[in-house]
Amino acid sequence: MTVRNLGEINSIANQYLAELRDPLRQANRSVFRHNLTRLGEIMAYEISRDLNYRDEIIPTSLGQKRMQVPESNVVLLTILRAGLPFLEGFQRIFDQADTGFIGAFRVEGAEELR
Repeated sequence: MTVRNLGEINSIANQYLAELRDPLRQANRSVFRHNLTRLGEIMAYEISRDLNYRDEIIPTSLGQKRMQVPESNVVLLTILRAGLPFLEGFQRIFDQADTGFIGAFRVEGAEELR
C-alpha cells in the first residue's frame, strides 16, 4: 500500500487544504463542500495510479490504438454524510464505478443498556 500525504507535495491540493482549514472560509459551506469535492478528485487520481491495468485495443478514426485501462471494476463505498463530498469527486474520476453506502448510528447511553 502506498501512502501519499498530499499536504507534503506541492500541488493545488495545498490551496484547497488551506481553504478548508481557514476558519473564515469554513463559514461558507458551499466553498467548503466544493473544496472537499475537488480534493476527492485529486485523491481519486492519485489512487488510480496504483491500480492494475491491462492492454486494450481501442478503435479510432485513424486506426487502432493500444491503451492501458483498469484491469478490474472499481467500487466506491462511503460512510453516509461524512464522505459524500469526497464521493462526488471520486465519482467524477471513476465515472464507471459502482457506488455503495454504509450507514451507521450511535445510540447515546448504549453502554448503560447492557
